[in-house]
Amino acid sequence: MGLARDNNQQVVQALRPNTSTCQQLSLTASSQSFSAVGVAVSTVRLCSNVACRLGFGGAATTTSTYLPAGVAEYFAVTPGDVISALQDSGTGGILSLSECP
Repeated sequence: MGLARDNNQQVVQALRPNTSTCQQLSLTASSQSFSAVGVAVSTVRLCSNVACRLGFGGAATTTSTYLPAGVAEYFAVTPGDVISALQDSGTGGILSLSECP
């Protein structure tokens, strides 16, 4: 398939999310987990409306990877990976995960 290119044939970072496998997670002070990543997935896009902490392959803790509110980040994953999260502080929010095959 190759990398996406703009009108000047320059490579651009672009992934097509699989909209049929989007998941949402309600964030609390306790670690919550998404369903395992699909078998043909190599990248996920995560975005939250509140700051949160992410755990890859285990429970999220207060020292896990930080994801700021309103920022979309892409992460490399292996099929079957489980991603967990908890709110960083304050009140809960929503974390969205989109699989990008």
